[in-house]
Amino acid sequence: YQFAQKLNESVGKLTKSKGIFVYLNDMGRHQIKLRNYKQAEKYFYDAIEFEKSKAKPDTAHLNYSFTELENIYLIQQDFKKAHEVSQKLLKIRLWLSRKRETQNSRILITQLKSKLDLEKKEIEIKRLADKQKQQLLLLIAFIAIMILLSSLIIML
Repeated sequence: YQFAQKLNESVGKLTKSKGIFVYLNDMGRHQIKLRNYKQAEKYFYDAIEFEKSKAKPDTAHLNYSFTELENIYLIQQDFKKAHEVSQKLLKIRLWLSRKRETQNSRILITQLKSKLDLEKKEIEIKRLADKQKQQLLLLIAFIAIMILLSSLIIML
């Protein structure tokens, strides 16, 4: 807590160089350390609103902010708000889980397709090599027959 109070003196020096979302979450975490839960709550809600205002909100960012809010409410023993936030958090985590499963499925399908394509190419290479051997044998047989016929014509 004393360390957090010392940090409080340097809060004004925090910059938004890593982005607004990171800044708001850093400020929120800082306020938690100072036990300024209302101020921390405000920063996390600001971070959530900022993320939701984007064309493509980052669900990992939303997950993080809602988790911090849930922790604030649990610390304050405001179980009703903690439950409300945990419901939102559950939806985000479920969506993230489905997204990961979908991504993993796509990766697996791509890997299987690649493996199948490779096997097809290997089979085609073997078939072409066998065909080439057959053609070579036919050429040798043809040359042998031509030599025999030539020698037969010469003998006559």
